[in-house]
Amino acid sequence: MTTKKLLSLAFAFFIASFSANATTQTLAEGNTVNSSSNPFGGLSSGDTILIHGTFNLNSNYSTYSSTTIVMIIDGSNASIHWAGNNDLSLGSGSSLIIMDGGAISNSGSCNGAKNIYFGGTKVAVCNGAGGLPSFGDVVSAGGIDASGNPLPVSWLSVDASSTASHQAVINWATASEENNSYFEVEYSLDGATWITAGFEQSKAADGTSQSVIDYSFTHSMAETSASAYYRIKQVDFNGDFDYSPIVRVNFETSKKLNIATLGNLSIRVNTGNITDENSTLKVYDLSGREVYQSEKLNEVITFDQPGVFVIELHEGNSVQRVKHVVR
Repeated sequence: MTTKKLLSLAFAFFIASFSANATTQTLAEGNTVNSSSNPFGGLSSGDTILIHGTFNLNSNYSTYSSTTIVMIIDGSNASIHWAGNNDLSLGSGSSLIIMDGGAISNSGSCNGAKNIYFGGTKVAVCNGAGGLPSFGDVVSAGGIDASGNPLPVSWLSVDASSTASHQAVINWATASEENNSYFEVEYSLDGATWITAGFEQSKAADGTSQSVIDYSFTHSMAETSASAYYRIKQVDFNGDFDYSPIVRVNFETSKKLNIATLGNLSIRVNTGNITDENSTLKVYDLSGREVYQSEKLNEVITFDQPGVFVIELHEGNSVQRVKHVVR
């Protein structure tokens, strides 16, 4: 039986959560930087390196060999390029995520001297020597998780919110899928006994994809239920299965932000039972620049370019904050 590998918790909720103290270093599309110039400085454990351009590994890169980093290679023009026999070393518990056509490329011979390390442990080698995954395997799998394993199915995000009609809206996204047949949505009132709420077929062609795919499922609950737990069971064509992280829905306070991806650089921000009065919606890019503000809620927002954005809902002195990938 093939055991599916989940992302580390730091990345499993990368989209669904945001810390005001977190830092993201972004390499813009079309830009190239060399590892010898130490282009990503000032990061701490839990921070992110987001690559839309080319990170040229022209020397060993060990700046964060003792720091837990989430490194994301995002987009068809994004890559880490091995310019020589060099090592990429990140700290223990790090994750390398490859999405939407991101790549690991190589100049010269793809040999056993080009490596990826997490916490001093070699987790991948260019030519797959020593029984470790090759760079091609890593790209096909969509990355490497915090345990140093390729991600044959990776959960990008899982979140849930409630509606005024006592329904739970469960949203999830996969960064990659392999031989995935369907998803079974399960719920529990006590966190121990699980009941099937329904099913969603995989949207991936033949069950395999290396691009982000979004899913949504709506479940009606009894009016007497104050809260419920939800999880997603992912089932392969051969019957192997894996579970997503568990999320909780509180039906008494439906104030969780829910972001619907509409495509073509557009999203809809659903704010539950929060009204326009005394509320403001703000959107920031990862540099902290405000790119959108409105006192009208539940509006469609269209962006000028793809990327990761922080969405804030201000209600009096309360602020809800969600990080979301726009594409």
